[in-house]
Amino acid sequence: MGILDRLMMPFRRQPATSIPLGIPGLPPDAGLCPAGSLSVLLVREPKSAKQTALATALQFLQTMPTVIAAASPAYMDRVARFACGMEGVFLQLSSTCQQAITERGMMRFFNEVDACGTTEKHALLVRDGQMLFDWRNHETLFEQWRAWKHWAETRQAPVLVIIEDINGAHGMLPLLHGLGNLLPNMALLDATGNTGFLTLERWAGQDEADQRQFGLTRLPDEDTLIADGSEISRDRQLILDAPDQRLVIATTATLEGSSGVPDGWTVVSNLAEMEAACTSLVAATLLLHTDGDGDFDDVSRFIYTMRKARPHTLKIIVRETRNKLRYSNELAFLRLGANRVVYREVSFSRLLQLLDEIADQAFNRPLIDDYALAMKAIAPNRVCGYLPPTAFCDEVEAMLARSEHIHLMHCLVRLPLLSRVPHLVALQACRVQRPGDVFTADHGNLYLFVYACREQDLAQILGRLFTLPITELFSAQIIKPTNNLILSVLQRLRRINDAEALQDYSLLIPAKPASNGQAAPAITTQPALKTAADILPLSADADDENQTATASHRIVRPAPLPHRADSNSGYESKRSI
Repeated sequence: MGILDRLMMPFRRQPATSIPLGIPGLPPDAGLCPAGSLSVLLVREPKSAKQTALATALQFLQTMPTVIAAASPAYMDRVARFACGMEGVFLQLSSTCQQAITERGMMRFFNEVDACGTTEKHALLVRDGQMLFDWRNHETLFEQWRAWKHWAETRQAPVLVIIEDINGAHGMLPLLHGLGNLLPNMALLDATGNTGFLTLERWAGQDEADQRQFGLTRLPDEDTLIADGSEISRDRQLILDAPDQRLVIATTATLEGSSGVPDGWTVVSNLAEMEAACTSLVAATLLLHTDGDGDFDDVSRFIYTMRKARPHTLKIIVRETRNKLRYSNELAFLRLGANRVVYREVSFSRLLQLLDEIADQAFNRPLIDDYALAMKAIAPNRVCGYLPPTAFCDEVEAMLARSEHIHLMHCLVRLPLLSRVPHLVALQACRVQRPGDVFTADHGNLYLFVYACREQDLAQILGRLFTLPITELFSAQIIKPTNNLILSVLQRLRRINDAEALQDYSLLIPAKPASNGQAAPAITTQPALKTAADILPLSADADDENQTATASHRIVRPAPLPHRADSNSGYESKRSI
């Protein structure tokens, strides 16, 4: 090297030591494949796999001489057409390459790369990298990746292995996680519909305790994914940066109680206008209203459509206006993609505080792929009112089983009849109207199942379900607020019915509550004889006041009637501990 060359060295452009992934719009420091280090990109969506592999290959070829290894000749032909004039070497992976590597070791592949006339200054990009490894043998898998890490460290250029595991069908992500430091750089690319994300699971220069995740959007009429400008902390699900994070799009009805439109808000008249305003939103807040259950279908479909079409950094808030939502419908909104339901009791000033609190929160709940399936899990059976004991048990068990995976809460109440109250008086006084709310009776109790009801809401609901005060009908309310406790009551009821068939009151009770306000004709019955129900133990449901309290249920005893002498006249309620 002459003196002139030495003098010019500081002014000459040094060769690039890192190459970005082929995703336009990422921050300059995100997803850079460094020289002398192994990088892995796991892709779980087919369109993204094809387009990102092509774009990344072009990034490599534009930066430095590169070896492209892949199984698809069509992919290599397409790369070659785009990379005309660039220095590239193409190596096709055969269907038997995994067997050859298993027999001769990973050096078999590295020797093939060297045989192509490459040097340590050639970058390497491998598509279909899943073909090179034995995923079934953990010991062999460790040895293979250890060889890759060592070989990459000897290079003076980046080494990237792209692995396809479509929809996670082969469970490769946990296997890659288990490799630890053998993979110094690992990223996950996934997409659904027109949105996706790139997660840097582990990357050089990144704190391992704080994984970075970048929102992606698909260009119209293309498969290309580009960064949408949002970044979140994957572990904490906090939005770190987004261009429209503080923007709010609200329907007019949500402004009730406000003194004007807050700064930075856009107000629309209806959901159609809101959808039109959402075409390019990334992390804004959609504030929409609901007037109870009457507009449930329109609101639920809108929530689901927006959540599927837009990034999970978009916030969707539903505000109750005049009427309260049924609990099951509130839960449906949350399951279909809403971040929060704000109750009508919440003031507008408090609403503003809530919006500020969730401005950096991403939606992170699992979303059911099909709207109809989501609604089926939430909807009750199309039954209502009195059912014979066996049918009652069958219907309740079916509703419990179908809604269990979404953690929908229900209540079953056992209501012991006062000794002077005939069965039919109590049964005819129960006027449930919602689908899924059913009741039945044994020899001394009425059993009421309230679908999609939280324990704290039951007291208010019970008062509306009977045409007579419940204190004139029943001596107590034994509440079963969990699925396991409800099932135990159903099992006991089946045992009683098997021991001696319980009476079916179906012909004596109208299928639906009378709408004309006329009372049903009174029907007298003979006093019940002592039967199997009197012999079988009530277990934890016993009404003996001196029993030891348990945590399985709650007992509420109504205050006695004024004209009836009762030693328990001062007793109001008893909660088991």
